[in-house]
Amino acid sequence: GRGSGLHPLLAASDRPSHTMGSGRWGGATATAGRPSNSDDGGGDAACGGATGSRDDGRGAPAEGPGLQDLFTCGCGHLGAEVLCGLLRDAGVRFVLDVRELDHSTKRPWFNSDALTVTMEAHGLDYAYIGQASGGDDVWAAQMHSELSARASGQPLCFGRTCLLGVRAVVRECPRLRLSQVLQDTFGWSIVHLQPSSDTPPSFRLVPQAHQEVWSRQQAAWGFIAAFARATEAELGLGGRWQDRILPLYSSVLWEEWDRSGRLPCRGEKPLLIRLPWETLALIVPDFLSQAEIYSLQQSVSPGALDYEQPRRQVRNPDGSFTQFNEHHKEAWLCDDFDHRDSRRVQPPRVHPGQTLRPWTHRLLERVSNMALAPLNAVMCRWEASGVHLKDGPHTYATHTGWGQETVIALLAVGAQRVYHIHGIPYFYGRGRREVVTLDLPLQEGTLVILGGPLKERWLYAQPRDETFLPERIQMTFQLFADPEVAKGSSTGPRSWTEDSDGAALAAGPAALHGGCEAGEAPQVPPLPAAAPARRARPSSATCTESVAVAA
Repeated sequence: GRGSGLHPLLAASDRPSHTMGSGRWGGATATAGRPSNSDDGGGDAACGGATGSRDDGRGAPAEGPGLQDLFTCGCGHLGAEVLCGLLRDAGVRFVLDVRELDHSTKRPWFNSDALTVTMEAHGLDYAYIGQASGGDDVWAAQMHSELSARASGQPLCFGRTCLLGVRAVVRECPRLRLSQVLQDTFGWSIVHLQPSSDTPPSFRLVPQAHQEVWSRQQAAWGFIAAFARATEAELGLGGRWQDRILPLYSSVLWEEWDRSGRLPCRGEKPLLIRLPWETLALIVPDFLSQAEIYSLQQSVSPGALDYEQPRRQVRNPDGSFTQFNEHHKEAWLCDDFDHRDSRRVQPPRVHPGQTLRPWTHRLLERVSNMALAPLNAVMCRWEASGVHLKDGPHTYATHTGWGQETVIALLAVGAQRVYHIHGIPYFYGRGRREVVTLDLPLQEGTLVILGGPLKERWLYAQPRDETFLPERIQMTFQLFADPEVAKGSSTGPRSWTEDSDGAALAAGPAALHGGCEAGEAPQVPPLPAAAPARRARPSSATCTESVAVAA
C-alpha cells in the first residue's frame, strides 16, 4: 500500500473501485480502448489526471499525465503465492497471462490451471491469453481488443490490470516489445513491476515506467548494432550473417538431418544444419590439429590464465536466495568490456575482462574467418577431472552484450561433453507438434558455430556425465558489447541480480539514467577504439586454411 515506499506511479492503483457506467473505458463505447474511472460523472479527475479525454487519432483517447493503464510483471523464479501477494500489494486486481506457453515444466505452479486457483485464492481475476502469432503488431492488436472487450463486463480501472510474462526482468521478456506497441500504437501507458534485489521482508516489486525501460534498451541495442557494424566493416563483411554463411557450406534442413542425427567425423567436411527460426549450426571437424590442441591447452590452463571460481546465488520461490560455489572456474578475455554476472553473491557482479593475448587474437581471427562473423571476446570454462555435473537448462535471453541476433562459437580441449540446445516453444514443420533439439558432442578440435535469434528462441544445457572424466576447458567465442560494463565507462557497475536490474531502479528514474530526466534516452559510452586491423573478407579457401593457434 501507500506505506511501502512504492513509486508515485502506483498511487492510482491504491484507489478503491468506482461504480462505472458503460463509458468507463474513456468514451461512450468500449471500442475506445483505454479505461477511465467514472465517479458520478467525475471523468478522469478521480485518477489524478485531466477531467476529460480527447481523441488522439489512434482509436484511443489521450489522457492527462500521471496515469498508467497497465502494469506488467514476470513469473521469474518466485512461488505463485509470493507473486500473487506482491501483485496484490501493488494494487493489481486483474491478471492477463500473455506467456507463449500456458505451462512450465520446471515450475508447475505457473501452469495456467494451477495459477487460476492460486490467483482466485488471493482475490485476483486471472485469464490466460497467450501470445498471438503473426508478429508484435498482431499480438498487440489482439491484446488491445481483449482489454476493450473485457471492459464491457468487468469494472476495470486505472492501475488494476497486469500483463503477466515469463521472465522477471522485462528487457529479457517478449512483453517489452508488446508494451511498446501497445503504448505507441494504441496509446496505453505502462508500468513494469520488477522484483527488487532485496530478500524478505524488504523484498517487493519495484515499478518503472515503460518509456524509461524502452529508452535504455533501445540505447543498448543501438550500441551493440553500431559496434557490430564497425567490426564487420573491418572484416569487409556486409548483409545478413545467414546469407553470408549458407553458400559456403553443404547444408541440410534439421527435419531431414534429425532422421539419422549423424554429425561429421574427423576427416569429413563441415556440415551446416538449418534449424527452424532462421538459426544455423555449423559443425567443423578437425578445426585444430593435435599439435594445435596441445598448444592451446597449455595457453588456457589455470596459471596461464587467471581463473576464478564464482560464488553465485539463485532466487528461491519464497524470495530468499540460495548461495553456492560453482564446480567450475571461469576466465573472461576481452579488451573492451567486462562481463556482467548478475548471479554473483557480492557486488559488483562482473567478470573483469583480461587483456587478449597474442594467441587469443590469432584464434579469434581464425574462428571469425570460419564463421564469417566478427568476434572480440572469449569466455573460458575450466572443469576439474571427475564426474561433470548437469548444467542447465539456461536461456540465452539473460546474456547481455549480444545483439537480437548473434553468432557464437564453441571449442573445447580435454574431455568431451555434449552441448544440448532446444528451441522454444514448439515446431510444427513436420505436421506435428515437437521440440527441436540438437545434441552437439564437443570433441577436442571440433568447432561448433551457432547463429540466429538465440536469445529469443533457444535454451542450452550440458547433461551430467556419469563416468569419471579428465579435466576439460570449454571456450565460447562471441561478439560482446555491453555499454553498462565498458572499460573506462563512467556509468559504473550496478548491483544486478538474476531477476532485478539492481539498486539503481529502487533509487528512481534519474539515478537509473545517470541523472537524465524521465523520458530522455540514457547516455552510453562511446564505441571502443578500433580493434587491430584484420584481413579482408575471407573466401571459402581462407575459411579452411591452417593458422597457428599459439606462439
